[in-house]
Amino acid sequence: MTTITSRQLFRQNYPLEYEIQGMTRPRHWLLDHPPARDLFISKISQDAYRNDVCGISDSPHYDELMDHLIDSYGIRAWTPPSTPEECIRMDWKLIWMTIKTWVGLL
Repeated sequence: MTTITSRQLFRQNYPLEYEIQGMTRPRHWLLDHPPARDLFISKISQDAYRNDVCGISDSPHYDELMDHLIDSYGIRAWTPPSTPEECIRMDWKLIWMTIKTWVGLL
């Protein structure tokens, strides 16, 4: 019986470039979607009581934290929109979630 080490298991599940870049998993498409980034920035600013969040929308430094927020909101399973109607519908959901975050409901 062959035993598989954790390093071999890692090699089977993640491409090498993610390990080289220091990423724990592939970049989620919501991290590049502006309404989603606005949602994550509003949550980060509320949780950390930070006043310097205006510059983090383009900063890759916060991507790992934003990736964890995708899991906390339960939206990792969302697929990228394929039609303009789906894109508009998804954007409205994200904007509504952002408003709820500002008010304190999320």
